[in-house]
Parts: sequence; structure tokens; C-alpha cells
Amino acid sequence: MANNRMWLVHRPSGKAVFLGKRLGSEWSGTPKDVSDRISVLFDVAENHDYGLARDDFCLAMEDCTGAPFAFDNWQYTTTGEVPLTSMKIG
Repeated sequence: MANNRMWLVHRPSGKAVFLGKRLGSEWSGTPKDVSDRISVLFDVAENHDYGLARDDFCLAMEDCTGAPFAFDNWQYTTTGEVPLTSMKIG
């Protein structure tokens, strides 16, 4: 079981891409299609009326202890899967 998981989140849309998980001391588990999923996330940000907020991305993790620039409590949907799935972390 993972100690922590990390996502790239577009905050205005709430959509996120899973980047990997930490098991003990190592980060791993990056999906092989992560580049494709990030492209989908960038398309979401670019093709909606977010204005300057299209650049509003952050890292999100389940446990942000020691990571002051990461976000740990949000409602989001994943990209790269059909249909988009609502999830709650935190």
C-alpha cells in the first residue's frame, strides 16, 4: 500500500493527472501514458474559458508534510480515463 500519492492538478477545473506514488522511501508507479494524460489536462486548461487561470496548476499529495508548495485537500476528477471519475482525497 502506498504511503503517499502525487497528482498534477488544474485547480480551476479540478481535473488531475496521477504522477506516481511513494512506497517507503521511493517514488514509483508513474503510468506509462502519463504524457498523454498530461496533454489531455493541458487541453482542458486551454480549451475552456479560464482566462489567466488556464495556468493555475499545482502539485497535490495525500500527505504534504515537508512539502509546503503541495496541496492536500481538494475535490477533483482524473483525466485520461473515459468517463472522468470523481474522487475525494484528504
